[in-house]
Amino acid sequence: MHNQGDEMAMNPRLAGKSYGPHVMQVTAEHIASYALATESRHHPYYSAGGVAPPMFCITAIYPVMIAPVHDAELRCDYARLVHASQTLTFARLLRPGMEVRTVSRIRSIDVRPSGEMLHIDVTAAEADGSPVAYGETMFFIRAEGKAGGKGKAGTLANAEGVRLVKVHLGTDQAERYAKASGDMNPIHLDAAYAREQGLPGAILHGLCTMGVAHHAVIDGCLGARPAALKHIRMRFLAPVLPGDDLTVAMKMSRAGGETRVEHEVLNGAQEAVASGVAYGAGDAP
Repeated sequence: MHNQGDEMAMNPRLAGKSYGPHVMQVTAEHIASYALATESRHHPYYSAGGVAPPMFCITAIYPVMIAPVHDAELRCDYARLVHASQTLTFARLLRPGMEVRTVSRIRSIDVRPSGEMLHIDVTAAEADGSPVAYGETMFFIRAEGKAGGKGKAGTLANAEGVRLVKVHLGTDQAERYAKASGDMNPIHLDAAYAREQGLPGAILHGLCTMGVAHHAVIDGCLGARPAALKHIRMRFLAPVLPGDDLTVAMKMSRAGGETRVEHEVLNGAQEAVASGVAYGAGDAP
């Protein structure tokens, strides 16, 4: 177990440290690569004059999101890192030809009995400073000997008024997402390495699962209007395996011109592997 006095614990003095900026030029090819890697066939994502999915901004955020983890001063054990949760609020959609700049900042480090939680604030903006998105990343560094989470029975799929979207993951899903996102963590690409870290094998990126879910929310609850999605939050509950069949269960409520979408991602065994909530502008169809 990691304790405050453990020499392997993360360095709490790095709270407040910033990283970046990282600059990325948006291209139509990159947008299409991300859309394909997250299982969307929405046509505006595949045209030169189209728009990017809201969560495409994470491909620009990722380098500064992961930068603290690779900071030697932090003393973060990368091999035991899992993505615990992600929050994003969207100000505008990216388009081909735009330039996006991203920065991050370590908010805090929490020590828990089963490991440590690293909180990172992330921000994306256009070259002129106009906001694109902001949010919080939470990484959990498992204590030695602690395995990843296990799925629990889903609770949302059988609720009244729920909308369901089924998505089949390709066996190459992690490779496609790694290429689109730049996240080459070997727990996603090397089954033997992943098993050495206590995982069932190479697992899908949590942000790929989140990307799949955000497409389901947009297409299933927001009238296929990408710009309508304003906020999404997801907790990653258990590993997702490439080749699995996912079901995104969504329950909507409406108030004050805003649509709230509670959602849960189930694997082929109908276990909840992720859960979250999204908010959209305007009444849902």
